[in-house]
Parts: sequence; structure tokens; C-alpha cells
Amino acid sequence: MNRLWRRVRDQFLLGRAEAVARGYTPERHACIRRLHDGAANRMALADESTDGWYAPAAVRLYREAIPLLASALLVAKDLAPPGPPLDLRDALAKIEELVRTGELPPLPERHATAKALLETPDELLFADKNRSEAARGRAAVEALGQWLRRQVEPRSTRQIWRARVARVSLAVAALLVLIRFAVPMIQVVISRR
Repeated sequence: MNRLWRRVRDQFLLGRAEAVARGYTPERHACIRRLHDGAANRMALADESTDGWYAPAAVRLYREAIPLLASALLVAKDLAPPGPPLDLRDALAKIEELVRTGELPPLPERHATAKALLETPDELLFADKNRSEAARGRAAVEALGQWLRRQVEPRSTRQIWRARVARVSLAVAALLVLIRFAVPMIQVVISRR
């Protein structure tokens, strides 16, 4: 039962997120937030263009976003000082090292493909590839970006508390609606018997 409660607390009530955010100094949190927001803006723009024709542009945007996220993650884990982001190769190397040591979960399945595309010069990106191959390559890069984004907690404790209140309020509202409509239906079924 304790295990279930811990899981609910960590997932639904954002207990782990709050613990992580409480461990940040104000300077570290400001740096993490700045790096995360910069990456999120680039990723949002890349995600807007879903056509295979724009795969090279999306990969270029992820090429900028991934070092920002990796740097935010390293600052969050207190493995790098707050400051400018690392370059792409250093960022990927440090993330891979953290995965090897078990400090991070396994990288996405197509990590090697994503890394190769991220390190490919712009003029050679998807050269001699058809649109479906470009789309698969882009998907690999997006998966790496999303994986990194899930590893970083950019919210403040106040934002986490607001999210927690919203989640609990929605759960209570859903329960009340369920009770409001389920109880009369159960009464009708029982009365018919």
C-alpha cells in the first residue's frame, strides 16, 4: 500500500518534481528555466512543421535545442555551473556518460541515428534521402529531444503547487460528476429488479 501511495504522490501529486525543485538554488533554477524555455521555444517551432519537406529545418532547430536541454539537465544535477550552454558534442557526451553510470534512464531506441543526424553538416542533412527516410530521421531526433525534456524539471515549487491543486480539483470534480450520474443510474437498475 505504501508503494502505491508513493507512486500516486510522485506521479499525480508531483511529489518527486517538488523535491527536485526544492533542491535548486535560485541561481540554478533561473539558469535551468532560461535554458529549458529556450529549448522549448525551438522545439515548438520545429514541431509546427510536420511536413517531410521541413525535416532539415526541424533537425536544425533541435540541434540548437538539445544542447540547451542537456545543459539544463547538467545544471539541475549540479554537474555544471549555471551559465552558457555546452556545445552539441560535449552535451551529448556528458548525457551518454550519465546514462552509462545509471544516473539517467536509457536513451531512446534510435539515439545513434539522432546523434549522427545532429552532427551532420547542414548541407549534407538528408542528402540522397527520400521524404519518408527524412521523416524517420526527424522522428529519431525529436524522440531524443523529448527524452531530454522529460529529464529536466524547470518549474518552481509554486508552479508545482498550482499544478497539484489543479489536478486534485479536476479529480474531485470528475468524482462528483461520476457520483452525480452513476448513483441515480444504479438506483434505477436496483429499482427495476
